[in-house]
Amino acid sequence: MTKAVEHYYDEVIGDTVTVVFMDMEVGVKGETIHALPEDRYIIYINLLYDAETQRSTFYHERDHIRNKDFEKDNVQVIEAEAHDIEAVEPTFDPEKFFEEEKKRKHEERMQKSYERIGKMLKAERRKAEREKKKRDKRNEMLAKIGLIEDWHSPGADYGDYTLVYRARKKSRWED
Repeated sequence: MTKAVEHYYDEVIGDTVTVVFMDMEVGVKGETIHALPEDRYIIYINLLYDAETQRSTFYHERDHIRNKDFEKDNVQVIEAEAHDIEAVEPTFDPEKFFEEEKKRKHEERMQKSYERIGKMLKAERRKAEREKKKRDKRNEMLAKIGLIEDWHSPGADYGDYTLVYRARKKSRWED
């Protein structure tokens, strides 16, 4: 909720600055926005704080405008200069972030490939097991009638093998 809007002309800046007093979230004492199309500055002051805090916040934000901080890139350096403290280097490294993101996406793709290959192998194993069961059942049936399954090469002229059934030789131990 906005309580008041004031305008004042700043000789150092050479322009009119708008000051808006409004309720903001706790922890934010004030904020300044540089409206580029109009080339104007708007200072927002939080009403949740007492008058002394609001006054010091106004001077702090006004100093940002006077120091041309909106032309600078690093917020950490700007605030360090404003508060006369040592600047903390930003912990975000875009190169490292994108390299890690690229690596993470590659690992995800590899994981999906492994899963897909695993599913295919599992399906092939199931298929091979079914074929083995069929073959065992067929061999069992053939054994009952005295035949055996055999792969026969018809000769060197032919490259393929043919499945033939031949009579099973009885061992001397069988009756």
